[in-house]
Amino acid sequence: MLDGRCCSLVVAAAALGAMGAACSGAERRDRPEPARGVDLPVPPDSATEAPPRRRDTVRPGMTEVMQQNGPPLLPTTDPPPVPSGRSTIGGRCSGPSDCAVGLLCFGAAQDRSLPETVPGGYCAPPCSDDSDCAGVAPGSACWSGQYCTAPCAAAQDSEADGVRKCGGRDDLACSGRLSSGGSCEPACINDLVCGEGRECSYASGTCLLSGSSDVLSRDGRIGSACSPDASTCRGYCIDGGEGSASLCSGVCSVGVPGCGGGLSNVCVPRSVDGRRRDLGNCHQACRSSADCSVGQGECVPSGLLSATNEALSYCAPLRPSAPTSVPQRLSLDDMQSATGLGADVVYVQGFVTGAARSRLFVEQGAVCVEGEVAERDDADAGAAGDERSAAHLSFQFGRIDPPSSRDVSRTPNLHLTLAADRGVFIYATFLSRPGFEYGADIVEPTPEAQPYTFTPDDLRARQPRALPWDSRLLDAVTLRLADGDGPFRACVSALAFE
Repeated sequence: MLDGRCCSLVVAAAALGAMGAACSGAERRDRPEPARGVDLPVPPDSATEAPPRRRDTVRPGMTEVMQQNGPPLLPTTDPPPVPSGRSTIGGRCSGPSDCAVGLLCFGAAQDRSLPETVPGGYCAPPCSDDSDCAGVAPGSACWSGQYCTAPCAAAQDSEADGVRKCGGRDDLACSGRLSSGGSCEPACINDLVCGEGRECSYASGTCLLSGSSDVLSRDGRIGSACSPDASTCRGYCIDGGEGSASLCSGVCSVGVPGCGGGLSNVCVPRSVDGRRRDLGNCHQACRSSADCSVGQGECVPSGLLSATNEALSYCAPLRPSAPTSVPQRLSLDDMQSATGLGADVVYVQGFVTGAARSRLFVEQGAVCVEGEVAERDDADAGAAGDERSAAHLSFQFGRIDPPSSRDVSRTPNLHLTLAADRGVFIYATFLSRPGFEYGADIVEPTPEAQPYTFTPDDLRARQPRALPWDSRLLDAVTLRLADGDGPFRACVSALAFE
């Protein structure tokens, strides 16, 4: 039953994760310093991963997270031991005898002849390019022309059999997308995990010989101001769009705290649908924008919880005033200003696909997205992989880590007040249901704010064998503006389950 104009709600159950400011080079196996970009249900530009932390250390609570950046406050320990028995692909090793038949041990820290190593070593078959890894599994790729990466379930909370991604290794991150699969790639967390004589490069997630790279001599800490043209970061420099502010970041694994060598850092997925142990960007933690680099950063919610169940926030580059292709989130201050949002909305993000550019902001209590879709000829569209150009406005109800959904079974009706100058497709995602879509039509353009009510009866499965609507597993509600060249604008003045 719908109030106002006739429309219905669609639910797509591709797992939608939090989105970090991204940088290009995510799909590159040699991990060059990244530039801006996006990662979403469609190919975006990517960001870089962040270093994980070993499970034998305690996950920090908010008090620890807010400590000043710098060397992690951990006891000096040796790199993780190689498990008994022979490791399969992606497993730890210190030599060939530690790996299963047919696999070699790559990047063992003990080999001083190697300028670059993987924390804990990496059992894998050798390769010279990606074609050599085609038979391993979807998502496997040739890392730096050396070895085939272990496959993993990108954008999902675990592998299909319930096993933790990348064998549960805190020094690896799953890089990829739901549609193409993922691969386990290095993500060192600090110098301690690299062993004597080596240091962690937050730009690549690998361990380098001390003094072997100028990256190791850079003193720009995570969250400090930087310039993409002349980076001072020990990791890499990310920004919020053309001509916007820039902050130092680095490789990390989502859900593994203490990235970038400091307990005051938070790893945020670089992909829109990223989940725990996926590739992420490392950011400085904050409680307000006053904690961030002046004139460069703003404090935004992460969708992550500390060990004491406190919501974590991080410093993101300030959103530019002009539309951009880079994903954006509302700041903590903006979330307070958005008076029509239900209290159970964890964060709000905007992102685009194709030739669209957008900016996300709050105006008179309403959450708005506006921008433009550039006109493209057939050749341009083909070069972009025929991806649709669209702007998305997403309201996140679930958390990324620990993964949790919003139970709206007792308040199943979604109330939405919307004004938009083009048609809007409304859909939702469910936790642990990547890839499923649920039925619907499009909301017609409505220049004036129009109220709508959606009930479970309005939700119809679109895909064969799709699971039914389950209001206990709500992850996010997203608005996608209809395709078409030219400017667009949409504002949501109210959104809540009641």
